[in-house]
Amino acid sequence: MNWKGDHWVGLAIHLRARHIIVYDALIEHTRESVAWSKMQPVCDMMPYLVRAMCADVLPEKYSIEPFCYERNVNVAQNPSTGDCGPYAMKFLELLAFGNPISDLANIQESDMAIYRQVYETEIYEHGKREGGNRRLL
Repeated sequence: MNWKGDHWVGLAIHLRARHIIVYDALIEHTRESVAWSKMQPVCDMMPYLVRAMCADVLPEKYSIEPFCYERNVNVAQNPSTGDCGPYAMKFLELLAFGNPISDLANIQESDMAIYRQVYETEIYEHGKREGGNRRLL
């Protein structure tokens, strides 16, 4: 999720628990009041999205009470800034593959160049498979 036009965070949304965890590689650069202003619409919207998309598997009286969120402070931080997007992607990638949460704290800034290259290559390859040189708006 983009927070400030140039700052990206990862979101892990736990539908059953109605809980969102924010993975932010620059946590000290975003005040809690700013984080709340970004997350409140997401927390408010989630029950409606779940209700609309999962109606066939939900209990009849699914609550529209907003989801809650927390900022995970035990993740690697990007000391020189500028790589919050790759950090957010790596956090979500590790979580998706079932890595322990402790691995999110062990990401090194020196590895970011490699991660960026991998992500760039994957995006390029995906674009080739999807029809070539489309312009992004």
